[in-house]
Amino acid sequence: MIPTDFTGRFALDVHERMLRDIEEAEGNEVLWVGSINEDKVVSSVKTAARGHESAVPAVMEHMEKGDVVIHNHPSGVLKPSDADLSQASLLGNQGIGFYIVNNSVDAVYVVVEPVLYSPDVLLDTHDLCSILSPGGPLSEIDPHYEERPSQIELLETITNGFNDEKIVVAEAGTGVGKSFSYLIPALKWADANEQRVVISTATINLQQQIMEKDLPLAQTLSGTDVKAVLVKGRRNYLCKNRLADALEENSLFREKSDLLLQIKEWGESSPTGTVSELPFLPPDELWSRVCSDADSCFGARCRYFENCFVMKSRREAAAAGVLVVNHHMFFADMSLRISGLGFDGTVLLPHFHKVVFDEAHNIENSATSYFSEEYNRIQLLKYLQRLFLQKKGRSIGVLIRLEAIQEAPEGVLFSELLRDLRSQAEILDALAFDFFPGETSVRLQDNSHPDYLRKIREPLLLTREKLAQFIAYLNKWYDLIPEEEQENTVVLEFKMILSRLNGYSVFLNKFSQFDAEDDEGVFWIEKKVRDGKSYVRFLITPLEISGWMKSGIYDSYSSAVFTSATLTMDNSFRYWQKRMGLDSQLPERVQSGRFASPFPYKDNVLLGLPDDIPEPNAPEYREVLRDSIKKLLESNEGRALVLFTSYELLKFCYDGILEDWSFPEVTLLRQGSEDRGRLLKHFTEDVQSVLFATDSFWEGVDTPGESLRLVILCKLPFRVPTDPVYQARLEAVEKRGGNSFRELSLPEAVMKFRQGFGRLMRRKTDRGAVIILDSRIVSKNYGSVFLRSLPQTIESRKRFVSVLEDMENFIYEN
Repeated sequence: MIPTDFTGRFALDVHERMLRDIEEAEGNEVLWVGSINEDKVVSSVKTAARGHESAVPAVMEHMEKGDVVIHNHPSGVLKPSDADLSQASLLGNQGIGFYIVNNSVDAVYVVVEPVLYSPDVLLDTHDLCSILSPGGPLSEIDPHYEERPSQIELLETITNGFNDEKIVVAEAGTGVGKSFSYLIPALKWADANEQRVVISTATINLQQQIMEKDLPLAQTLSGTDVKAVLVKGRRNYLCKNRLADALEENSLFREKSDLLLQIKEWGESSPTGTVSELPFLPPDELWSRVCSDADSCFGARCRYFENCFVMKSRREAAAAGVLVVNHHMFFADMSLRISGLGFDGTVLLPHFHKVVFDEAHNIENSATSYFSEEYNRIQLLKYLQRLFLQKKGRSIGVLIRLEAIQEAPEGVLFSELLRDLRSQAEILDALAFDFFPGETSVRLQDNSHPDYLRKIREPLLLTREKLAQFIAYLNKWYDLIPEEEQENTVVLEFKMILSRLNGYSVFLNKFSQFDAEDDEGVFWIEKKVRDGKSYVRFLITPLEISGWMKSGIYDSYSSAVFTSATLTMDNSFRYWQKRMGLDSQLPERVQSGRFASPFPYKDNVLLGLPDDIPEPNAPEYREVLRDSIKKLLESNEGRALVLFTSYELLKFCYDGILEDWSFPEVTLLRQGSEDRGRLLKHFTEDVQSVLFATDSFWEGVDTPGESLRLVILCKLPFRVPTDPVYQARLEAVEKRGGNSFRELSLPEAVMKFRQGFGRLMRRKTDRGAVIILDSRIVSKNYGSVFLRSLPQTIESRKRFVSVLEDMENFIYEN
């Protein structure tokens, strides 16, 4: 046993450390986070926060089960306040203790005892597999039960991965039922060990599907009452403080917004405050004014803190054993942990031990997008308008409110600096637009080219100079603010905006130092349009994400599971594992496996491979493609999904077919005519409809039954090599002596091709045809790689007219 102090609660060195902290805080309140040993003695502490004589900030980060929160009462009265009891209750539910001491640390009041750490309770693999086996709970409650050996094998693999602290990579074909295979071990682990498990998937829609459809049944099957919570990003929640500001702003400018008033009325009764529960879809510009925003959040100092929708969701997450998030939310949390907040406490998500990635084939895109750095004029103007905005002869903003606390520095007017900065930002955008006319994006490759120097680097440095002058003025203003006003919410918002502007300044400096030999990041520029306004995005994107994955996942969590229907190319995980950095992990830690679909593809799917379609680079390809699609749709009486690789080709075919369409009972739908959700709903409910779509619709379309009997893949989905990030990655492969086509282009196209093929068969009884209108699949050597990556089907490799006849006979037989 280690020596303890008079109370028996603290190690002697901890006791001395706490006394020093109190002395340095001049006798005011201090908050510590302590770790306890097996004797429940606090063996180490970290100083988390300091307050004044009667209050200390309640810091919730860097805590986990078994820790203890300690703070002193300078008055010597150790009776807990209402605020103490509220915090102690919240922490106690997470197994965290709560102590109050006096300034001499010779008296302690234990409000809540911490829960001692205990070794992991391993899961019984046989018992869990029996849940899904014949005679198990699933067979007893599901009248349509059929044993799925692949599902049981996958559950066994994931359970062993949890027990043995492995990284599991599992390709589970459509119909395996992979969600039960990971949800049952996740629930059981959280229940047995009181350790949180995160389930991360691609989209909010998939999160909701797991929460509403899969989790309730998985909880019943596993016999657990572990709380599961769906966690969304801030932007999904209404912020009552920002709503009040928006209403006040409208009142000031004598403007009326019926939608804003409707949001206010809804927010007063909504239990969650999430935009998905609004009875109408608000315009993005309006929702952006009232949704929760990290830069506008005052935390416990906010007037609406007690009823904050985001804080409510985080309290629920803290009390849950299973969290369902999307990939973007996961990487947002991971980024903050890597940047210095650590992996032991609460950041955006509470501390967790294991993570499962569903739809894991999307991870590289999600992580690449999140870890890209960016500057654009629209975002800069958003922060500048929060500082100062003039409208209808009136002025509002943080700087106007700040003047009531502290007068502006003498000398230059901030309005002049602001005007110069805005003007220069517009000049930069205009010159950047002219840098790559006729293109939507460009990668910077030559830092000595006269056009780059004149249209990018010089105006970019001038923009940074104007921004630096404005920041220097704001810093001068900040230095004048009295110390007693530092916690004023106006000052806090001012500091947050100042921090963002500093971030842009750092980025602009980094972007101006672009080096063509840089192997770490891709420097590129993209044109965008928002609300009818054109602007330019300046981006720095990581060349690869393997380093982030290693430090943020493999080295930080005991187990990680990656699962999807498409993780292999030519029956090998090599490509995907290399992109994820798993090739650098110890082989014994990575466990991979393929789990075959139970669907009868060889009986229910016709794969049409017409060999007389011109290749995509042939002049006549577009017309032949359009006419071929039309004949297929007429023959099938609609009921089809037509997938393209470019919107321009989609529009050409759609417009040409629609112009001469003589089947009024068959509705032709086009991506872009409605938002994605409404479009898919329309397509599913209108049984004879046809959907023309591209890119994101190659996955995530789940339309079982008679609504979908035909999938047409117009071209093999090779990515356009002009995409800046993709182009840089291709070059990186060649630079190290590899073959960029074989190592990157082909595997990526095959995985997307498999996703497109997978749209047809969504349940065991589905039946139909997949037609490939790209003859390269039969004429090129690499075509066999695409075909080997598909399940066994009935194949028709003939001239188009014969494939059409085979399709008619197949679909209409029986």
